[in-house]
Amino acid sequence: MCTSIIQQAKNGAKVISRTMDWNQLVDSPVFIPKDYEWKSAYDNRLIKNSYSIIGAGHRLFDEIDLSDGINQWGLAVQKLTFKNGTNYPEYSKNGKINLAPFELPLYLLGNFRSVEEIERKISDFYLLDDQFAQRKYKHLELYYILIDRTGKTILLQPSGQPMRIFNNPLGIATNTFNFEQQLGRLKAYLDLKPDFENNKLEKFTSRISSGSFNGKKTPPGSYTPSGRLFRAAYYKERIDLAASEKQALNNCWRLLDSVTVPKSSKYQPTYSVYRSAACLSSLTYYFEDYYSFNPIKINLNKEASMNSSVKFYTCDSSVR
Repeated sequence: MCTSIIQQAKNGAKVISRTMDWNQLVDSPVFIPKDYEWKSAYDNRLIKNSYSIIGAGHRLFDEIDLSDGINQWGLAVQKLTFKNGTNYPEYSKNGKINLAPFELPLYLLGNFRSVEEIERKISDFYLLDDQFAQRKYKHLELYYILIDRTGKTILLQPSGQPMRIFNNPLGIATNTFNFEQQLGRLKAYLDLKPDFENNKLEKFTSRISSGSFNGKKTPPGSYTPSGRLFRAAYYKERIDLAASEKQALNNCWRLLDSVTVPKSSKYQPTYSVYRSAACLSSLTYYFEDYYSFNPIKINLNKEASMNSSVKFYTCDSSVR
């Protein structure tokens, strides 16, 4: 389980945030410099990134397993689980960029500037099962949400190769198998605008409803993928529009409050082990683990000016 939520300020500043719902915390904030070299787990091929990245991840094999992040061009990528929705081939394909599914965020952020650029190259990517991989990484059911400074927001779903692309002007993602079907069910909670219903919006839109809630249901309080999607969308439509990046960040944190999963070991194995937010204009990244009341703040430009190698950051989980 995970939830992604995007907010945009009136001045155009955009923030993408998330909960990482897992059974334990394995990621921490990490800076990855430009020209970072790594080897793909699938075929041991050496890859050299072009751009610097700040995000959350951990070391795995000869690379960084990146869960979410933002690069120096303001492109942001997050990966989420996608149960029963993936279809990975076993054999690599000549002329393609053959990757393990978990490697896609690292590759995209390290080598692309915009969502449009990725869309043009989508047929080049080939995500593979680990049946014949150099290093075993199990069957990873993942999909991805992307946004850049233009506001272009998409989902990449590896239900086939090439991956399917969905425009996501709502700016919310959970772990729903059929995203289009879930959007249709939003009608029960929101009075949707015609352009949204007819899929005419390509970029993130702060308001996809008329703002009238008369006769509409109140979203459920469950932590199911659908419950979190409907609840996040409902409160996104009601929250005051932010005037600045700082206010957009605050909106994200408050909206995440409504979908943050508490630790409840007796009843469910996963909980929100961390929350993060990436500010596309200032290139600032925020990270807060489950036990922390003090999000760590890291600026990509500042770190890039001081570091030429990978750097992990320690979080302060104390209460002040």
